[in-house]
Amino acid sequence: MDPGGQAYAQFYFGVIARHRGQYTTALDHLQKFVHDYTTVGDCTKVAHGLFQSGSIHHSIGSYEQSLKALNRALRVHEYENDQSSINFAHNSIGAVL
Repeated sequence: MDPGGQAYAQFYFGVIARHRGQYTTALDHLQKFVHDYTTVGDCTKVAHGLFQSGSIHHSIGSYEQSLKALNRALRVHEYENDQSSINFAHNSIGAVL
């Protein structure tokens, strides 16, 4: 069963909070999004949430957490052979390093 609208709301609330500099709130929303889609096994959506989380951790200087999230997202994109997302993830990992 797809979590749908409520999960997407969590994702977008997280993105909005990120852009407002409310990083703890953003991470809370994104964690819920990732949890919901992990539960149903939708790895593509999990990767989107992890990528956002990685970006937030990078912004707050939590580089180890950022790399963990971005590398998890990269593994999903590699599994799906999504070349444009793979390239974007590599670029983001490089920025953190």
